[in-house]
Amino acid sequence: MNKKNSIFNLILKNGLFLYCLLVALCAIGVCFYNIFVGLVLLSVSVATFVLKLKEEKNAVDATIKYYSSMAEVNDKFDITKGVTIAMVSVGTDGKINWWNEAFGEICPSVTMHDGITEHIPSVTMDLLSRMGSGEECRVDHGEKCYQLTNVPFKADNVTDSAFVVTLKDITELEYYKKEARDIRTVIMHVLIDNYDELLSEEGDDVSYQAEKEIETLIFEWVKSFGGSVRHIEKGRYMCLFNSEMLERIKTDKFDILEKAKLRGAGSAIEPTLSIGVGIGGEDINEIDVFAKTALDMALGRGGDQAVIKDGSSFTYFGGKNRETEKRTKVKARVKALAMLGLIEECDNVIVMGHVNADADSFGASVALACIAMAHGKPAKVLLEGCDSTVISLMRSFENNQTHSGLFINKMQARELIRPKTLVVVCDTHRRSLVASAEILDEAYSVVLIDHHRRSEEFISNTDLLYHEPFASSSCEMVAEMLQYIGRGGINAEIAEAMYAGILIDTNNFIYKTGVRTLEAAAYLKRLGADTLRVRKSFRESYEAYRQRSEIVCAMEMYKESVGISKVYSDSVRQDVIAKAANDILEIENVVASFVIAPVSENVISVSCRSYGDINVQLIAEKLGGGGHMLAGAAQLEDTDVDTAEKMLKEAIDEILSEK
Repeated sequence: MNKKNSIFNLILKNGLFLYCLLVALCAIGVCFYNIFVGLVLLSVSVATFVLKLKEEKNAVDATIKYYSSMAEVNDKFDITKGVTIAMVSVGTDGKINWWNEAFGEICPSVTMHDGITEHIPSVTMDLLSRMGSGEECRVDHGEKCYQLTNVPFKADNVTDSAFVVTLKDITELEYYKKEARDIRTVIMHVLIDNYDELLSEEGDDVSYQAEKEIETLIFEWVKSFGGSVRHIEKGRYMCLFNSEMLERIKTDKFDILEKAKLRGAGSAIEPTLSIGVGIGGEDINEIDVFAKTALDMALGRGGDQAVIKDGSSFTYFGGKNRETEKRTKVKARVKALAMLGLIEECDNVIVMGHVNADADSFGASVALACIAMAHGKPAKVLLEGCDSTVISLMRSFENNQTHSGLFINKMQARELIRPKTLVVVCDTHRRSLVASAEILDEAYSVVLIDHHRRSEEFISNTDLLYHEPFASSSCEMVAEMLQYIGRGGINAEIAEAMYAGILIDTNNFIYKTGVRTLEAAAYLKRLGADTLRVRKSFRESYEAYRQRSEIVCAMEMYKESVGISKVYSDSVRQDVIAKAANDILEIENVVASFVIAPVSENVISVSCRSYGDINVQLIAEKLGGGGHMLAGAAQLEDTDVDTAEKMLKEAIDEILSEK
């Protein structure tokens, strides 16, 4: 009876009865004039009625099945048993098909077929489409926050799919989470970078006054946000506070870094601070380890900055000023003697730099290999690609019987691994950049010598670490070590390779050139380095020179002082890109230069240069690369030149906005 009534109502609702009756009357009327035509019209009207009725009936059955399925979902989530989790069904068009009472309390004005975004703007179809089945996310609505769970759903015999969305009120839970986060313990280590230089600047009275001023500044700053501070050793302080206070410090971007410099106004030496902050450890001991690691990172990146280590992530503040030379020859002597001890204990030595070795990596590698051979140990240099300058330098080695067979590839290196093989890595501290990570893993002991500012990816399993971010190059560091362990095995060809490395990394003694740099160059000159032959090795082909000139001519100004050049050709040599960036920097009013060019089928290289007004290392790091304040580089995979330019400009804008 109910089914008949529903069909009858369907006929009346859709006007089928009146429509077919009208056609039938017309057909009967036509019969008086032509019986054949009338019968045809009558048959058509009956067939139309039957087909339309069947179509509408199927639609009714599908709708009933759909909402029956939704009822099953209700049963699954126990909606009828008092569960207060809000639920709503949303079609692929974003329209609401069904909701429960709890959802109605969240959105009292909801009606059928409203758009879900009309009531909860943060719940969009794009969000629901991207979320996997059972995936959760947080959404805010009004003064409350909810845990949204998305369940893609399709009822049997229903063509249109839907999303069953649940909204669980987690406002109170989030409040307590925030409370817990705010009271987390934070440990901070503060170090006066140039403490010894500051105290030895003038007489004892002046030195004492300078120390007290910086100490007073640190104590006042820490106490201003409710922290506790203790002087633990000369020039070093330890602070404790909670994470809520850390948010205030981050908002002020560690303004103590600039305040410390003001305390040294009028002094020949500007005091700077390095700060390491640890948070997120399982206990106090682990938090303290995080703080010390963060401080090491700050020092490894040149000092005068703050680094926060929260679990496995790092956040950086400051580091916008040029580094000053802050190292002693005592350290070079200690490291040199320690390395000599490791050489004496090992069976053989494999030296490697980074992939696509440049002059600095090459010069330091061959010098270290020759040091090992001079002390009676077999040594080889592992090369995995090199630039044009290195190819030119290698010609002199190929003609010298002394260095015959010095260079090997990865396959040959594997055959040379012994129970006590010493692997020396130079000119990089990043595992992903070494010539062979496999050889590194198989080493008995590892020595790391590098001058680049420290990044998060750092080779940790070292027996000897000599990391000097204030040095101009790895060749400069090795040249200093030579003065303490002897020059045995170092001939004119090796001295020239090392001199070339210093020359390239300083851009002809312009970047990061201190007294120690010039002393190292003079020492190599005494060892027989011919500066004219070195300059000749830098000469490039006509085609490379023409390409470099075209890159410079394509430069466009950005932000009135930043020169950016794009290259769309198939592939450009990395050394050509770097030289072009140097050339652009020589143009008037350019304070920083960037060259974007493809170096292989799927890799875009970005070469960065600056005279110090802009820290290009920070920009390169935002693109996944690194370097130092005056020179940096990054490589972007699976992208194009225009996208790389957009990413670069966003990084530049972000760094400039922080100045």
